[in-house]
Amino acid sequence: MSTHQTITSMPPRPATWATLFAAAAVSVTLSATVPVGVSAQDFTDARDLVAASYENSGGAKWDAVKTMVQSSTMTINAPQGDLTGSAKMTFLFPGYLHVRMLLDIDDDSGMPMGITQVMMPDSGYAQSAQGTQSLPGGQAPDSPNEDADLLAEDGPNLSLEKADLNGNAVYKVTVETEDDTTSNYYDFESLLKVAKEVPTPAGAAWIYYDDYKDVDGLMLPHKITQEAFGGMTQVMTIRSIELNPEIDKAALFGAN
Repeated sequence: MSTHQTITSMPPRPATWATLFAAAAVSVTLSATVPVGVSAQDFTDARDLVAASYENSGGAKWDAVKTMVQSSTMTINAPQGDLTGSAKMTFLFPGYLHVRMLLDIDDDSGMPMGITQVMMPDSGYAQSAQGTQSLPGGQAPDSPNEDADLLAEDGPNLSLEKADLNGNAVYKVTVETEDDTTSNYYDFESLLKVAKEVPTPAGAAWIYYDDYKDVDGLMLPHKITQEAFGGMTQVMTIRSIELNPEIDKAALFGAN
């Protein structure tokens, strides 16, 4: 994840936020109730716990998800002031994400400020009225559900411990890769993920999930709260999620 820069009357660089959007949007969880599937038990193995979370959020139904379009409104609380806006995220699995954000501030043309970020396997860029900035490739998710990646035979190292998260008993799964170490938090009763801790150059960012709804047999969060960058908070309220819509790859990602 690249470093951020500030823009007048704006939070840190949109590319950084959009990268967190990707992590938030595909880290699928459920609320603290036990659905049909694996019931609560005392887990001691991280992979078994992650497998339980994956099964309860939809299991094999995830295999059919090839594209996803998510539309949301967002509120950003930052030292520079509060901002509101909207975002549309288009996923093409594996490895492609197109994010279009409109912030409710004037870009000197009388129109809302538009920000686009494109993530692809080998390259990427962020574009706004201030210009275009190249980004490294490989930042978009490979799977619509992060737990599937964790369970892969060549997946990262996982370790499990019991912890407390905001007064609630949780399982903490530490995920270690060659690049970084993140932490996923699963409700102790439901066994399902309720938060994620992501390292960034500016410090740890927290992602919390809420308001889960059934979308074609999969449970998806419709409210995502991100806390990062010295007290900055962003709340995404998801208005709609489409699974497997037709998308124009050439229009969104060029010839890639």
